[in-house]
This record gives sequence, C-alpha cells and structure tokens, in this order.
Amino acid sequence: MPNLAAAIPLVLGLILFSNSSLSDDLLDSFDSPAPQHKPWAFWYWINGNITKEGINADLQAMSEAGLGGVILMHINEHEMVPAGPIRFLSEQYKEVLKYTFETAQKYNIQVNLYNSEGWSVAGGPWITAEMGMKELAWSELNIGNKNQAIVFGKPHAPLGYYQDIATLAFPTPVDFIEPDFTTLLDNIVVSGKASERHSAVEGQLLVDKD
Repeated sequence: MPNLAAAIPLVLGLILFSNSSLSDDLLDSFDSPAPQHKPWAFWYWINGNITKEGINADLQAMSEAGLGGVILMHINEHEMVPAGPIRFLSEQYKEVLKYTFETAQKYNIQVNLYNSEGWSVAGGPWITAEMGMKELAWSELNIGNKNQAIVFGKPHAPLGYYQDIATLAFPTPVDFIEPDFTTLLDNIVVSGKASERHSAVEGQLLVDKD
C-alpha cells in the first residue's frame, strides 16, 4: 500500500515551489522587462527647436528610465512657438534624423516616425483651414447689469478661421465671481501693512505714490 502521508507533503512541496518560482519570474520581468514589453513615449520636436546635444540627452534619459521606444513627431503649431534652427525635411533635418537613429540604437531605443509634420498625421497645403482639424475655443464674461452690451474678446484662431457654435448664459453664484483686479490690489497686505493704494471706500482717499 503506497505511503500517502509521505506523498502529499511531496506534492504540496512541488506546488509551492512551482508557485514561488513563477512569482520570482514575474517580479524579474517587471524589474527587467524584455525589449518588447518596455513602455514607449511620445517625443515631440517643436518647430525645429532641435540640437544633437538635446537629442542625445533625451534618448539617454529615456533609456535610463527604462523606455523601449519613442513615437517621434515634428510639430509646427502655426508658429505659436518661435521657429528653431532646423527646418522640417531640410538637409540639416535629415542629418539630425540620421543622428537620432544611430544614437537611439546605441541606447537600445526604437524609433517610430509620424508620416508628416503637424498634429496629427498627414496633411498638406491642399487642406484648407475649413477642412483641417479644429479645436474648441471659448471665452467667458461676467456681467452684473442686464442692460450691459456683451462683447466677447477675440477667440483663439491661429489660422484666422473661426465659427461660432453657441452662446450660453446662466446666473453665477456670487462666490464664484472673480473680483476686479483693482479690488484685489486694494486688499493687498505686505508684511502686515495694508497697501498704500486704497480705493475711495469707507471714508479713505485714493492715494497713489509713484
């Protein structure tokens, strides 16, 4: 008759050993993941503001952080950011891109390229502002007089294209209305002393010292 008392501890020991080994493998995989399991990051080159020194520093930092690759995109945000020294697809740009691939290989970083300049993916001069990607812009105005003429400020429209969608009006709780800037100045306290600028309230005279 087999010795079950001896067999059961042996089986349990094998199961516990197997589970422990599996746990160790998972921990090792998190600590030192294989290249195909490492996270990637977006890498934006903004309007030609690129240098080889910056490229090397970025790739080295990403490698030390454990990243496995980058999605490289050159963005020209309608000249909102001043142009840098390297123009997109110029000979200098191609040289810098070649340097990027060589440096990325040194740091074991993979590089995935977007197929054109801009946000996002493909575009061209044949895409007019009306046909292009759009963003939602808005402005807000607090008024206290129902007879006051409402004039909104100029909206954010980098390409000069803008179209109204809707105007919303609703009563705002007093606690949520931001005070006027001059009112904020009147209430400034510096080093325990009230500001020398006082509005003509509570019997005080307006005093401005240059």
